[in-house]
Amino acid sequence: MKMAIWAMGALLALVLLTGAIRAVDDAGVTCPPNNPSCPCSDETTYFKCSQAQPGYACVASGGKHMLVNMIGPDGIKSLKSLCACSNYPGYSEVNGVCVKTTCTDGSNTLQNGDCSATKPKQCSGGSLIDNSSACDCPAGSTPNSNSRTCDPRLGCRWKTITCQTGQECKYDSTKSTDDGTCVVKQGCNYHNPDCNLLSENCDTSTNPDGVCKTKSGCQYSNPACGSGQVCNAMTGRCDASGGDAPVPTITLPTKTIVNSTNTTSSLVGNPLGSLNCCFLPAGGAAAMVGLISYQRLRKKEEE
Repeated sequence: MKMAIWAMGALLALVLLTGAIRAVDDAGVTCPPNNPSCPCSDETTYFKCSQAQPGYACVASGGKHMLVNMIGPDGIKSLKSLCACSNYPGYSEVNGVCVKTTCTDGSNTLQNGDCSATKPKQCSGGSLIDNSSACDCPAGSTPNSNSRTCDPRLGCRWKTITCQTGQECKYDSTKSTDDGTCVVKQGCNYHNPDCNLLSENCDTSTNPDGVCKTKSGCQYSNPACGSGQVCNAMTGRCDASGGDAPVPTITLPTKTIVNSTNTTSSLVGNPLGSLNCCFLPAGGAAAMVGLISYQRLRKKEEE
């Protein structure tokens, strides 16, 4: 009899206790009274610890079977130890609840508070969250005022500003805050610097930006003439030295003239003979007529 009274009291105390326990994220499942075979919403057996939600157990509350946190101050003592966070790998107790202590970041496992290699991600409660104030931002971006996300930096280094044609982006790669400056490209093709027009050419054959090179020719000392040579500025070549250059000799042809008496005479060394055809055609013809007339006159005198 005493045993029965004690059992009824314990049951009443359990009902009152479990009714005061706060249920979390579970609307509960209506079950027939005194039916321990009725599970909770995640299929957790009545009065057992949930495997899907660490720290919670399936208990009766308000006529329903509900998932209730056993880690808090109102948890059932026997279930509190069974549902302890330490019984769940990767979880620890924080402020009366079980919190996951690790995150999976690709092939890496991070602990709570660890920053991911993918900025600005941080492991928090088993999840990767944005935290730019703690984990910084990737190159080319800067923390937003909300301290979580990142905003792109402005500069030609980050391709958010495009340099004009003939310009290039200069920056110090060792400084993450150097966003880059557009400057004129180096090279004579961009007039930076300009070549000396009197003695240099802008050569782009080996460098598209252009390199100033000395013009070819001895007048530019490229190459310079050696000993016993003089520079011919007209041809750019080195000629042999040794006094005045010889005057070219013109060899005049011999011309045979046939007169009316079938006699012939030869003109040799006529200073104009070799130039008549090219420079004095009219004068040469007149001279020829005069010469023939002169020969006829001499012929008559001899007769």
